[in-house]
Amino acid sequence: MVINMKIAMVGKFPPHIGGISSYVYELSKKLIENNDEVYVLTYPADYVEDIGNIHVSSAKTINIKGLRGIFFTFNGTLKLVNIVQSHSINLIHAHFLSPPGLIALLTSKITKVPYCVTLHGSDMFILYNNKLLQPLFKSILQNAIAIFVVSEAIKKEVLKINNINENKIKLTYNSIDLSRFNPENEGILKKETGIKKPIILFVGNLVSQKGVEYLINAKKLMKNDCEIVIVGDGPLYNNLKDLSKSWIYEYKEDENGKVQVKREKDEKILGEILELIKNEK
Repeated sequence: MVINMKIAMVGKFPPHIGGISSYVYELSKKLIENNDEVYVLTYPADYVEDIGNIHVSSAKTINIKGLRGIFFTFNGTLKLVNIVQSHSINLIHAHFLSPPGLIALLTSKITKVPYCVTLHGSDMFILYNNKLLQPLFKSILQNAIAIFVVSEAIKKEVLKINNINENKIKLTYNSIDLSRFNPENEGILKKETGIKKPIILFVGNLVSQKGVEYLINAKKLMKNDCEIVIVGDGPLYNNLKDLSKSWIYEYKEDENGKVQVKREKDEKILGEILELIKNEK
């Protein structure tokens, strides 16, 4: 088999969970199908192993807030330089502005291998607002041969930065695996929760950027009867719970993965159910 390109990915990857991890995994699978060779450098975990033909490794860090990123950047750069040189990597692809983007920049300076970066949202809307580190973040974007963004809103944010070539900004929306997420597939959510009505489902981190409070409040304006189910955890957990005054049940998984239902209220004010799973797996 002829290998088209050898690509090194940097960022979250399974067994880590979340949107970036899923994004990098799905992209890596498609690149493999395209006869590309993929190497992934991710954050440390209890177990990190190759998945199919995707080569996966991690770099060490310490679990101390404020120092995790510094140690991961240092060790990650050393590890990525070794990967790039050992496997004749053609392109480095960082997912998130920093540390992955910084690791890509440093490795590129050492090895002369070009890099691109994908911005996933909070790196531009939150991380980039750090005035002290902005010159570094700006350098990461300016030196990348391409900047991929997953939304128009992120693109607009990048264009506010001076000396960023608009032509190298590419809009690439998040994708899903249609073999898994398909309306024709029969799910188990309704069976587990006992909900009979149509469901509006939100799955994600409970942070302000997600706008979950607007989803809850929008229920007042809906003409069709349905249930809102929210799966996730985050700093707004309790606020969203209080906002949904018609919150009736809390669904949690025990250590065996079985859903336990705890009854909270019987009155139904707005007509939605807010499901908050504290230990999302």
